[in-house]
Amino acid sequence: MAKKNSTYGKILSDCIKEESVYYNFPVSLLAELLDNTSETFQKILAWATYDYIKNHEVEGEHGYNTLQGETGWKSIKPAVEALQYSYTENMVQWHKYCGEIYKNYKGARTGLSQSQYWELRECFSSMLDEEKVVWLAFLAVKSILGNKVHCKTNDFLLFARMNGLSSAYSSDTELKVKSHPVPASFYTRRKRETLRRILADKFHMAIYSNHDRGYYISTKLSLNKLAEVVESNRKSTIKTHKQKLADARALALAKLAQKPP
Repeated sequence: MAKKNSTYGKILSDCIKEESVYYNFPVSLLAELLDNTSETFQKILAWATYDYIKNHEVEGEHGYNTLQGETGWKSIKPAVEALQYSYTENMVQWHKYCGEIYKNYKGARTGLSQSQYWELRECFSSMLDEEKVVWLAFLAVKSILGNKVHCKTNDFLLFARMNGLSSAYSSDTELKVKSHPVPASFYTRRKRETLRRILADKFHMAIYSNHDRGYYISTKLSLNKLAEVVESNRKSTIKTHKQKLADARALALAKLAQKPP
């Protein structure tokens, strides 16, 4: 799909190492990333900044948590410092802009580490379309996993998140027929399989399926460990189901035995 010397390669190390500063934002912003790259990265920064303000008590002119009103803009400086970026323009206008972006974009959340964000912001426009789509898939997976060690998903939800939607597509027809930010050429079965392979090979994701509808994903488990967990859970589920069937049969027979002939 992408060339061996792909642009996203130099950022891969940040997918593995832990960082203390993250820029969280809703997947609805992903819908604009391909066509309005520069503006969308600015919106991501604005949303993450206001999200920090909303989730932390920061000192304003009249004490703590003065997030609204005439003195609310003073809360922007601690947020900028916490997210470790510099902003030298009008802080009042920046605070207002951040608030508007925060209000206008909702939905399931994803996120980038600080270093991922700034490196992607610098090079995303120069990437191949294939590489951009891979990064959308990476961010979509992060929104699906959240804080879970692993979970089950499918292409309907993956591509919905890539296109800025929180809810999954209902069918393969809906996925292929509707107009989406991600180009139609990426919806073929071969391209979707290639996309998952790149996520596994380059982004160190474990993706496992065993004739299920969908597949299991994890960024914290190895493929072998993920397969072990999934199959163990499957065996336990089958055993529990069989026991329920046996209990139901035994109960039915006991009731029938109590009835007069």
